[in-house]
Amino acid sequence: MKLRTVAASLLLMLSATTVRASAADVGAPVPIYTEAELIKLIEQNKHLQRVRADNCQLVEDIVARATRINLPAYEFLYGDMLAWGVCVEQDVELGLYYMENAAQQGLPAALEQIGRYYS
Repeated sequence: MKLRTVAASLLLMLSATTVRASAADVGAPVPIYTEAELIKLIEQNKHLQRVRADNCQLVEDIVARATRINLPAYEFLYGDMLAWGVCVEQDVELGLYYMENAAQQGLPAALEQIGRYYS
């Protein structure tokens, strides 16, 4: 009897929560930034504005490129996001860690920013 009740409840729940979203409701997907585009945004100090303008849709991609692939431009971006709490929970210490990693890989913008933090 309990199994029938659970099965019926699951069916009702699944049928009630099925929603179809059209492309107009969701909007166009936001493409991930190329490294060249990201470096240009960092040099212009517009990288955090861009992440906000994209409604934080690319946070998972940014984190993956920073933490798994170790791309310096993405490490810097993720570090700055952490330092300022942009689209992620603020963690200044971890943010500095990622920015220092980007600087150690030779990203000029990261070297400059780390120099500013420690001056």
